[in-house]
Amino acid sequence: MTAAAPAGNTRRMPELDAVLSELAEGELRWAATSSAERAALLARVHAAVSAEAENWVRTASRIKLLPDGSPLAVGSGSPAPTRC
Repeated sequence: MTAAAPAGNTRRMPELDAVLSELAEGELRWAATSSAERAALLARVHAAVSAEAENWVRTASRIKLLPDGSPLAVGSGSPAPTRC
């Protein structure tokens, strides 16, 4: 699947072409991935995100200048662990 350039735009964009090519290749790999492999991958992604959620909350809270223990910072055990 290749995206067409907008009308009147004949200039090539090699970086965009490369990204679109990589995306198309990934689409084919994902289509060839079994349900079990997809489930395992998504479980690993979930575990990796969960492992970093507290760091994201602390970083966002620090950037927003929230005091320690602020109810606006939500961490582990929360239904939305990355909300600040």
